[in-house]
Amino acid sequence: MNKLLNFLSVPRNMIFSLLVMFALVVGLLKVSFSYYIEDSKNGGQLKLDTIDNRLSSNDLKDGVLYLKPYESKAITLKVTSYNGYESAYQLFYDCDSELTVEKFTDYDGILGAGETDKITVLVANPNDYAVNAKVFVENGYVGNTIESNSKAI
Repeated sequence: MNKLLNFLSVPRNMIFSLLVMFALVVGLLKVSFSYYIEDSKNGGQLKLDTIDNRLSSNDLKDGVLYLKPYESKAITLKVTSYNGYESAYQLFYDCDSELTVEKFTDYDGILGAGETDKITVLVANPNDYAVNAKVFVENGYVGNTIESNSKAI
């Protein structure tokens, strides 16, 4: 005990000891507070509120399908889940003109974590003018209905 008192009696040793104790306390508080935030219910809820299913296709340019007059083509759409849980999705298209859409591949609209669905669709433009159609995916939870003002594929 005498050695500790002699060590602390020197002013620079006292300052050094206080700095070490302060660093330890701050480090322990930081670790315990970050652990508390990670396990909180709010953090888990925020993860579940964001459903990330993405649509990709080589036949779309920036999510838009361009068709010439009287043109029909088979397009391939891929929907990939970037979620850590099972999620639901529905494909839609938005077009001001008449457009004929026929599915070659049926899909159930449910993706597991990290899965990809590949859907082939035949799209036809019966008009004598070019048509642009925006194709997109709407996401939702499994068991809930997904609604949109656009036409479903």
